[in-house]
Amino acid sequence: MKKKIPYLTALLIVVILLRFSFPGKTSSPFHSPEEISFFKSYMQTPLDSGEYFSLPQNCKGCHGFDSLGAANVDLNGMDVNLYDDWETSMMGLAAVDPFWRAKVSHEVLVNPSHANELQNLCTKCHAPLGHYTAFYKGQPHYTLADLGPELQPEVVL
Repeated sequence: MKKKIPYLTALLIVVILLRFSFPGKTSSPFHSPEEISFFKSYMQTPLDSGEYFSLPQNCKGCHGFDSLGAANVDLNGMDVNLYDDWETSMMGLAAVDPFWRAKVSHEVLVNPSHANELQNLCTKCHAPLGHYTAFYKGQPHYTLADLGPELQPEVVL
């Protein structure tokens, strides 16, 4: 242990010296202000006051398939966009999984007095963006009905 102390002290001194060797250098954000303003104008549904998360469809514009093949491609020109991989993943499909929705609906039917608490608990993981947005807006519960019309099951008569 005593042999390591001089090495750690020397390493700390080097880090401090390097930090102060470039006084004018500050870290800059990944995107420029022009890019950020473009992203904000491109978003289909801008964030309103009190909104903390964007809809996943807004991510698709930059992180989805690029028809020009200029972005989100590997060195061989193969499409490697994040959105398509996420959209078809277990995480991307968690809120529309018919088995999960059926199980939650069954639990609500069996325990109607705990319907809001059950749905609130399940949406914490299956629909976290909506759940936490509702939480930050002061809603006490986030239920299957709150998931929005695009995530509601189609009723076939």
